[in-house]
Amino acid sequence: MMTEKSKMTAQGKVPWASANKTANLLIERIKPFCERVEIAGSIRREVPWVRDIEIVAIPKPAVNLFGEKDYNPREIYAALEGDVLNPPTMEEDVLNPPTMDKKGEFYARFKFFGIYVDLFMTTPEKWGCIFMIRTGSADFTKKMVKQKVWGGYCPDHLYFKAGRLWDGEEALDTPEEDDIFRELGMAYVKPENRNLK
Repeated sequence: MMTEKSKMTAQGKVPWASANKTANLLIERIKPFCERVEIAGSIRREVPWVRDIEIVAIPKPAVNLFGEKDYNPREIYAALEGDVLNPPTMEEDVLNPPTMDKKGEFYARFKFFGIYVDLFMTTPEKWGCIFMIRTGSADFTKKMVKQKVWGGYCPDHLYFKAGRLWDGEEALDTPEEDDIFRELGMAYVKPENRNLK
């Protein structure tokens, strides 16, 4: 693993291959606490130089006496605050001490091997929307969520709200990213083709 100094450019960016390797290492460490976890953002879009890592995860749910699932990220946070960000024997992490900058109900920002990570946590029914939004690019996402009357791709009778795609009062069934494109009447756009400027 390269040191933080050798990985970073003057603009604070990291080569795609290095960022991808680091992101996959992080995923391997938190995977036991997730029902699903994927790389999003500029790494998924295969941008040559990456500023930070974006991960989308569904926490492994707890099930109550009534069979209801609770997707609380407490176990992911416990892992991050334990050995994931503070492994006892990894020299690289000693050279680049980890920091947990933000910790919200379904969002965390921290450093991992010298690179900032944005971790977005969600539920299965919101996965399609959240994964699409967090893959970006920012301009592509704006086009996706903006209605056609305002120059976007979204049909005027649909709208995005609270991590879901809605038609009036009905939240549409979009558990996968493909479902979003289908509901918008669009062909699927590969992540590497979403780098609008």
